[in-house]
Amino acid sequence: MLLAPDLLPLAGAVTLLAIVRAIVGLAINLRALLPPAVALVPFVVMLSTSALVMGDQISRVRFAGYAIAPQLVDDLRATPMSGTTFEATDFTIILPAGWKNVTSGAQGEAARYVAVDDQYGGTYQGRRVIYRQFTAVPRTQGLALIFHFVEPANEQASLAEAASIAATWRIREAPR
Repeated sequence: MLLAPDLLPLAGAVTLLAIVRAIVGLAINLRALLPPAVALVPFVVMLSTSALVMGDQISRVRFAGYAIAPQLVDDLRATPMSGTTFEATDFTIILPAGWKNVTSGAQGEAARYVAVDDQYGGTYQGRRVIYRQFTAVPRTQGLALIFHFVEPANEQASLAEAASIAATWRIREAPR
C-alpha cells in the first residue's frame, strides 16, 4: 500500500543515493586499510554477500515503520477460534481441540503454533509444507506467530484455521 504514490520517484532517488553512498563508503574505508589491489577482493565479497542479508534488513525497516505508523497494517479478517485458552507471561491465545502448546526450547520462544499476515510454502524432502505467519509489533519488539503445516489434507482449511487462532492472540505489554 502506497500512501503517496506521487512520492515514489523521490523515494527511489533517496534509496539509490543511500545505496551509492554505502558502496562509496565501503570502497573508501577498505582502500584506507588495504592496498587497492587487495582491497578489491573484500569489496567484491561484501557487495555480493550483502544480498544474503538484505531481506532481513528490509523486514527490520518494515517493523520500525509499523511501530511508528500502525495504521499501515490492515485488520486481520478472521473469526476468532473457540477452544482452550493458553496463558503465557506476555500473551494469551486460544487453541482448538487437538492442539497443544509446544516449544522448540529456543530462548525467547513462547510457543509454536496484530499485524502482518504472510503465507508461503513449498516442497521439503518431497513433502508439501505450508506456513502462515502473523507478525505483531508492540512498541519496538517484533513478535511472530508461526503456523507450520506438513502435508495438510486441505491447505486452505489449514490456513483459515491458523487465521482463526491468530485472531485470538492477545499480547500483554510489559510495564515500562
